[in-house]
Amino acid sequence: MKAINYALKHTKKHATKVAVVSALSLTLTACGGSSSSSETPAQPTASPMAKYQGVWLAPSYGKGIDIKNNELTLFDYTQDFCFVDEEFDDLDANDIANAFNLSDDELQLEQKEGYGAGDIYAPGAIFSKEESMPASCAQGFMRQLGDDDFTLNVEQDLAYFYQTFKEFSVSIELQQVDWENLYTTAQQKLAAEPTEAVLMDVLVDMIRPLKDGHTGLGGDLEISFPNKPYFTLRLFNEFLEMNELTHIENVFQEQAAITYIREQYNLVNEIIADNADSDTDIKIDDSENLMWFEVDGIGYLQIAGMDGYANDDDNAEQLANLDSALDQALTDLQYTQGLIIDIRRNMGGNDFISLAIASRFIDQQLFAYQKQARLGDSRTAIREVYISPRGNIQYLNPIVLLTSATTLSAAEVFTMTMKNLPQVTLMGEATQGEFSDVLEKTLPSGLNFGLSNEYYLTTTGDWLEGQGVPVDIELPTFSKAERLAEVDLILEAAFNLLSAQ
Repeated sequence: MKAINYALKHTKKHATKVAVVSALSLTLTACGGSSSSSETPAQPTASPMAKYQGVWLAPSYGKGIDIKNNELTLFDYTQDFCFVDEEFDDLDANDIANAFNLSDDELQLEQKEGYGAGDIYAPGAIFSKEESMPASCAQGFMRQLGDDDFTLNVEQDLAYFYQTFKEFSVSIELQQVDWENLYTTAQQKLAAEPTEAVLMDVLVDMIRPLKDGHTGLGGDLEISFPNKPYFTLRLFNEFLEMNELTHIENVFQEQAAITYIREQYNLVNEIIADNADSDTDIKIDDSENLMWFEVDGIGYLQIAGMDGYANDDDNAEQLANLDSALDQALTDLQYTQGLIIDIRRNMGGNDFISLAIASRFIDQQLFAYQKQARLGDSRTAIREVYISPRGNIQYLNPIVLLTSATTLSAAEVFTMTMKNLPQVTLMGEATQGEFSDVLEKTLPSGLNFGLSNEYYLTTTGDWLEGQGVPVDIELPTFSKAERLAEVDLILEAAFNLLSAQ
């Protein structure tokens, strides 16, 4: 089933670990991992590194940073557990400054690594200076895969998994899950057969009722249970029904299912493209994320993803490429009487990309949304997110924004932001309801897992996790009947609405 899982996976926004590791890794690659050997080391008390020394914690993310001299340790912790996440050495002050912003008593993740670039910023985790390590780390870091003296302990893996969710997950609250009962059941099953296979089974059983595509197992959350089926899952279920199957039984059926999904995706692309007067009217940017054309004074702009505008994780390059593509698209569409923006199959990426795109449709500063994280039985302080007009062209005419249950993650941040604009009408289906960044963790035995620990709120304080952003005009999206008839009823309705204005 690996191929099927790959076909169903979606892009996640950067988690805390990814942002830190990416920032430091890029810095070390650029500078060779240390300062020039020709420089005379400064005295410890006068060293630029001095202000970074010590322990910095982000309690609502269970993340910590320990900086000693030129070494940095990123670690994960809960009430009873403490594990190394990543280690770096031979760092200098420039390396740290490229990864973090230092502001008074707070060491904040640098906005350009994982959370933004230039003047576009999406809030991430904040690490505050502490006098000592967390109590669970006081005796040193616990053994894990890769350590010489590590011994597999599936009961410990389960306990750490349980405690991580108990302390950080917002999905437990949202779905009203009896987490204690799920843990007790898992303990009993694992005690009867303490193997890695059974551990995986009980972990799957624990996350299934959380109904969150940003909660799952594996590096890309290959095993997750979204609250609403993505378009690919709908197509997969169609394949099973058409072939009178309850599940995939062999590699031939698996390949046939993948082929069917690809054919249907291509069919949708063709149906949309058929709305253009000719193929030569359709333009696509270099990243193939943006596609646009004009028909009878109405513009169409498809945004396929909120990531992938550059070949690596250089956010400044991503933003520059995005800006260039948007300049071209909006130059072509600037004189249309209305614009359709289609994000029905946009499965997210990075919030700062969403904000950068939304900034092209405003003429003054806009309050976009609010964000906070779970902190035990309470929450962190609310952080308000604002955007200002950017770029060479602002499009201010009426807009119809097309969404579906496959609009998720950073694409929902875009939707939530655009919904604040009076000239925007939302049409289609409510979005998925997966707003939180993925908080990435790793079991001692090496299995990666992720969960949602953040609250994204509208400007009026509504929490839409699990529900999604509601639409103004509700219509089904990409139904089988529509695809058989080779029509896109929502797109037709959008054209009609804008043409009548």
